[in-house]
Amino acid sequence: AHVSLVVLASFASRVAAIGTTVKSITASSLEQGYHTFTIMDDDSLMCWGDNSDGRLGVLYLPNDVATSPVGPVNLGTGRTAKAVSLGIKHTCAILDDDTLKCWGYNQRGQLGYGDTTDRSAPDATAVVNLGAGRTAKAVSAGSSHTCAILDDDTVKCWGQGGSSIGYGDWTQRTAPDATAVVDLGSGRTAKAIFTGRDQNCAILDDDTLKCWGNNDYGQLGYGDTDARGDAAGEMGDALLAINLGSGR
Repeated sequence: AHVSLVVLASFASRVAAIGTTVKSITASSLEQGYHTFTIMDDDSLMCWGDNSDGRLGVLYLPNDVATSPVGPVNLGTGRTAKAVSLGIKHTCAILDDDTLKCWGYNQRGQLGYGDTTDRSAPDATAVVNLGAGRTAKAVSAGSSHTCAILDDDTVKCWGQGGSSIGYGDWTQRTAPDATAVVDLGSGRTAKAIFTGRDQNCAILDDDTLKCWGNNDYGQLGYGDTDARGDAAGEMGDALLAINLGSGR
């Protein structure tokens, strides 16, 4: 009871300092991803739901559950959020300076910090190293992996190895590769990206669509159930655009 009162008092003391209307809302669309985030009108982050493994990024929640909004999430001194994406047990946010922070469950390195240590709150200063001079334009958190579109419209993915991250091998990557990007085809870059449980889809600069990863149920859209991205030669120009219909 004492902890609950402390949490409520702390939350109440911050209400006046945060926004009162919502700019965007994001809920985890993945199985067991029971959490929701909003970006408020002052670009702060509020959240609620399951805080197992620290996915909410707010410490000292009774029973690790928030049945009403809590926050704002501390993103670092003076930092606010531009975008947020929710995996099953982890969360990633692009900050106002276009850097990226992730927190929560990290068994497969999906947070991108070069280790497999869970983080129950955003790091005070450290950001995900996307490569020299690189920042994030978009981020999408999956089950055990994360993908980001960088400022040069290339894509990097990290976390669980195999087809999920699309580098043509089974190597688990606990941080974005320093230089290598996901090969979307000659001259192709990405406009949007979405990660599912073990697969990814990207809209390319020419408005075509490509998907890679696990394909047990045909979720990639290529008319088969063959995975793509875990073996050499499956990505790049060999990864065809999905047929959305004549002229579509």
